[in-house]
Amino acid sequence: MSTTTAQQLRHIVHLRFELPDAARLEDLRALLEQVTPQVQLLEPDSAVLDVTGALRFWNRTAAEIARLIQLRTSAR
Repeated sequence: MSTTTAQQLRHIVHLRFELPDAARLEDLRALLEQVTPQVQLLEPDSAVLDVTGALRFWNRTAAEIARLIQLRTSAR
């Protein structure tokens, strides 16, 4: 009897923003957390998101989620 466990691939999105100041990065956290709770801010202008679970929820690829975030941040 053998058991196998499927290893799930992680889908990580690295975002870089053009911000007037570092304080705005913290302001974007709420917007990013609307997409996935797995957000890590990297000072001064980047964020890393684990969108593995969000793929199924949003029914999109990681690249499509990145574009969605890009649209939402530019609308802000």
